[in-house]
Amino acid sequence: MMTTTSPAADGDYHFMPVPMLLSMSHIHLASRAISEAIAMGGIGYHSSSSSSPEYHFRRSLHHWPTNPVAHSLFTNYRRMNGSSSLVGVCDMYQRATSYASCWRMLALDFLGRSLSAAEEGVTEDDNVTVGDGIDANKWVELLILNAERRT
Repeated sequence: MMTTTSPAADGDYHFMPVPMLLSMSHIHLASRAISEAIAMGGIGYHSSSSSSPEYHFRRSLHHWPTNPVAHSLFTNYRRMNGSSSLVGVCDMYQRATSYASCWRMLALDFLGRSLSAAEEGVTEDDNVTVGDGIDANKWVELLILNAERRT
């Protein structure tokens, strides 16, 4: 079972839902920590606490190093705190943009392969599966559909 969400030696990405879900969970915890800090009167830069936004953003990137959402939100957080220089913020946003473009292209390619397979008469039982038998085509399709609903 592959456990990476980063490029493999062959240049392909391997989709593993567990690290991605853990990463997204830490993003939600970071958002909650930011909301609580704002409600208490301001956002502080507390990188040592396991309940701080900084901690959760770093854990999110630990689980999924190329998570564009984590990079973008972490950059917003650091910009709001003034804990990063303007050049650093721009670099971080550029990295998030690069990762988002890469993941978008991979997802569209993945869905394109699924459509090609359907045209060739491949049944759903023959779809590409990842890890523990998860149908990756449906997983990516749901991610894209959910993202489109939010915009």
